Amino acid sequence: MAAATLSLREDYWESLELLEHDIEFIYNYLLESEIPMTPLELVGILVQERIQLEKQQIEQQRSSGGDIYRPADTFKNKQTLVFPALNWRKGKVVAVRPGQNPDVGSFDVINVSFEDGDEREYAAGLQEHKLNDLPAVEIEDDNLDANYVLENYTGDLVDVLEQDLETNPDFVRIAGRWFPRALLVDINIGHLNLAEAVLDMTGGGPLPTKDLIEQVEVSANVNPKLLEFSMDLALQDDGRFDEVGPAGKVLWFLQRLEPPEVLEPPLFLRYAGMDYERPLLTEDMLVLERELDDELSPLEERSRHLDEVEIRLIYPHWRAGTMPLASRLRHLFPTAYEAPRIQFTLVDGETGDRFPAWVVCEKRYVYGLREWYDSQNLQPGSLITVKRGENPGEVIVTSDSRSSRR
Repeated sequence: MAAATLSLREDYWESLELLEHDIEFIYNYLLESEIPMTPLELVGILVQERIQLEKQQIEQQRSSGGDIYRPADTFKNKQTLVFPALNWRKGKVVAVRPGQNPDVGSFDVINVSFEDGDEREYAAGLQEHKLNDLPAVEIEDDNLDANYVLENYTGDLVDVLEQDLETNPDFVRIAGRWFPRALLVDINIGHLNLAEAVLDMTGGGPLPTKDLIEQVEVSANVNPKLLEFSMDLALQDDGRFDEVGPAGKVLWFLQRLEPPEVLEPPLFLRYAGMDYERPLLTEDMLVLERELDDELSPLEERSRHLDEVEIRLIYPHWRAGTMPLASRLRHLFPTAYEAPRIQFTLVDGETGDRFPAWVVCEKRYVYGLREWYDSQNLQPGSLITVKRGENPGEVIVTSDSRSSRR
């Protein structure tokens, strides 16, 4: 038996634009689940829904304008039929006559004229026939395979989804997750004042949202994830609090207790900007620029696959107690969905001592190494090895004091 096939236009996912029913589907899905979701998770369920709808629409289009032909049914003259086994061809019944076959019993023969002028005869009223079972639908198009679509188009689809949700007032985002605004739990100013007091008692933070909820005693008969999301949004909208956790982890800190060097660049790292023509730089200048590992240089990230990078400490960062978030180093440090500042842990590779530090994303430097530089007796020119930590949110640093020089 021939099988019906389904396919989409070749550029379907490349040129996808979200329609109103897509946004309604996402909204209702989040309402029912009561769990905030990342764009990646939402794209996964949206692709599944789109594929299902497209299959239904294609089948409806192919079967529209006529009745599906099955040998078990009876038909009338001038009746329009659709033949699934012939790739959904349409034809009109032009004659009906009794069939003659003693082995089969009573049945009719219909003469069908197709749209291209072709005419054929088919049995009708015949209960025993293989075509009475409609053919299974075969998917010959990769664009109708969710795994294929997500593997090849996830990045583009996430961008399309984010752009639509960002302009939709019915949705809110915190720490990379989206949820309908209408279902948020009410977090009042009293809760926020108590959260400030809790963080104040811990030196500013950082504390996860769950700990703040427990100490502030926010209670609501809702999904715990929804309660955390609501608390996160209220804290985000209040200028007293900073979300300082790495991607995938929400941590809160009192902004007024953050180091001043984190809120504003230290004196020796302040750069006013200077116009210059990069094509005029000589090869020696470009080599020197790369050796200096300056965080503001527009250099390509060529070492993302490395778990360990060696840099030379330059004077401005030695004076400021900072480290450049240069192109070679960026992938070793924590990142965040939205947070402009991230607190993480530096680990001395020799002693195992741990101390807090900050990634200042916009200005591209790491703050919090002053005491470590002094303990290692480092000077401008010293070599420092930066290594990916064993645990998320940790970075290992080791110095080569023998390389120190003025």
